Amino acid sequence: MQIKKQNRSFLLLEMLIAIFLVSISAAPFLTSTLSFFRSELKQLELIEAQRIAELSFFEVKSLLYQNEIPWSSIPKNQTDAKLRRLPEFSMQIPGFDEKKIQRNYLLWGPSKEGISEQSYKKIHVLITLEIPNHKSPSAFSQQKKFLSPYQFHYQVFAQKSPSLVDRKSQNMHKEI
Repeated sequence: MQIKKQNRSFLLLEMLIAIFLVSISAAPFLTSTLSFFRSELKQLELIEAQRIAELSFFEVKSLLYQNEIPWSSIPKNQTDAKLRRLPEFSMQIPGFDEKKIQRNYLLWGPSKEGISEQSYKKIHVLITLEIPNHKSPSAFSQQKKFLSPYQFHYQVFAQKSPSLVDRKSQNMHKEI
């Protein structure tokens, strides 16, 4: 007796079960890769925010040294400090959309009298960057963008320079 072999093809149901099992076994690999990618993107954003904060600090520092921020307008305490704005800045991470960043800063610091009646201040500069983040996580909300703030604290020592009128009068007295 001869047994006859049948060549039958796979059933659709068998194929669907095989695909399902392969996808279940591959899911942990994909989720870990995606979470790694998200954390890397967050780190890139933080590094870029630090760079922008340092540039903002140097802008504020140059405003101080050029006397564009009046010495008398710098309060002694942080609670009395007023929020000041810098022009918007854009953050570009390669492969992603450009983000507009709102830059704000606070200035405060007590002054001290030095030698020959010159005033010195240890000025605290608190820079806040407001970066538009992902859309809100709730699917039922109106998909408004919310801000993720970064704060950076710097300190600079400054000396009150004489006004231009005082300098001219000093130069005139030297010439006479």
